[in-house]
Amino acid sequence: MVFEKSIGAVVFRREKDEIFFLLLQYPSKNKNYFAFVKGHQEIGETEEETLKRELKEETGVEEIKIIPGFEEKEEYIFRDIYKKPENPPLVKKEVTYYLVETPSEEVKLSDEHMSYQWLKFEEAKKILRFKQAKEIIEKALFFLNKDAKI
Repeated sequence: MVFEKSIGAVVFRREKDEIFFLLLQYPSKNKNYFAFVKGHQEIGETEEETLKRELKEETGVEEIKIIPGFEEKEEYIFRDIYKKPENPPLVKKEVTYYLVETPSEEVKLSDEHMSYQWLKFEEAKKILRFKQAKEIIEKALFFLNKDAKI
């Protein structure tokens, strides 16, 4: 089994008194799905450097504030059909997510994604496919609604 580490971002913006979360549509062999920004940590990069690089590469978003105190992990196993379609290896992936605020609504999507949406919490939770992602967005909303100074 191969191990991969990625860094991700639960990106949000505020509009008046409402919070909107950014979800990206990823292509998949079985069914396209929406998820958070994430990508591989390169050798020598800090997690913050990976976060900023992946956010810029996947969305074009550069004006951000990383919210201190929020860090959530997800782990999953999958077969990497993209690297070796004839004999895909099992991959154990760990993704660490940070909470990131941006004032920008504009997104310049990379060609590795099909579309994006800015959604309120309930809509975002509905279209997230995986249980761990749903739990992460719940924790993000709870974190934002508590008495944290942002």
